[in-house]
Amino acid sequence: MACENITGKGTFTVTWIIDNFEYCIEKEGEYIKSPTFVAPTFANTKWSLRIYPRKGNDISLCLFRESDSKGPLKIKINYEFALLAADGLCRLFDTTEECFSTNSISNLISVDQDYLSTNFLSNGNLVVRCKMWYSKKEISSYCRVRTHIGVEKKILIWSIKKFSTLEKGIEPTLKIKSTRNQKLIASLKLSLTEDDDETLQMSFIYPNSQVRSMYFSNKLYILDSNNVAVPWSNAGVFFDDFSKESKFSLAITKGEIMEKKSQYLRADVLSLLCECDFSTGETTGELEGCDPDAEIQGMNPIHWTCLQSCRSHRKNENCYKCEH
Repeated sequence: MACENITGKGTFTVTWIIDNFEYCIEKEGEYIKSPTFVAPTFANTKWSLRIYPRKGNDISLCLFRESDSKGPLKIKINYEFALLAADGLCRLFDTTEECFSTNSISNLISVDQDYLSTNFLSNGNLVVRCKMWYSKKEISSYCRVRTHIGVEKKILIWSIKKFSTLEKGIEPTLKIKSTRNQKLIASLKLSLTEDDDETLQMSFIYPNSQVRSMYFSNKLYILDSNNVAVPWSNAGVFFDDFSKESKFSLAITKGEIMEKKSQYLRADVLSLLCECDFSTGETTGELEGCDPDAEIQGMNPIHWTCLQSCRSHRKNENCYKCEH
């Protein structure tokens, strides 16, 4: 059956906010699905967006027409994706035209993971925008959906006694339990590297084999003699193999701590402040609202200007920093 091109000039725009995106637990090849939405501009067809957080070194986006969608069996539309950052930065991707039957997926649009994390996750949330139309892009309708990835946050004080006696083979351990059910989530171990420098290192250990995957973030501070938190390290780890132990260097040696013991040690105790955030594995979605007449509703005016400028410079650049 030929792809139907319904007569119409309107557009449909959906904005998808994913809270706590970096804590998603999807493995390679798995995706997060947005709440479904109906596009009245396109014969009330039903759609959703998908994002693959771990597609090699990329993050991939696509548009999906639902299996229970109304409307013609096949429909041809144009669409474009954009990423929106809190500071007004936007990344506009090339326009694509495709034919969609029910239960069909668009081609994947990919962006480098490091580029996305650096430029579009300043507040931990990811904002994806998808605009769909037939031919002329006259303003028609707008929708906003949100996915919330559950995260539990804990702040702990870790007191390492008799620090001066710490040696290779000795590993002080901090156990981290969930506030909700007191189950053991992870353990942190402090140890010395095997080289002569005796650099301090941290290990993440996960005992919960019932959880299929987890993202764990740990910000570490030293509490000095004045009880001031001095930033020390910041690490995030995605785990999908709980049999392995993850280690990272703290970039400071035991000797350097001892040289500043008047600043960092009180009665030979090294006090660490740990900010631990970890994914709970729970994801919820909601349709926040739709307006049949306003594409710009709920959108930062800076982004609106930014996207318009991106289109006018499309031949030269796909990323444009708006002036505030």
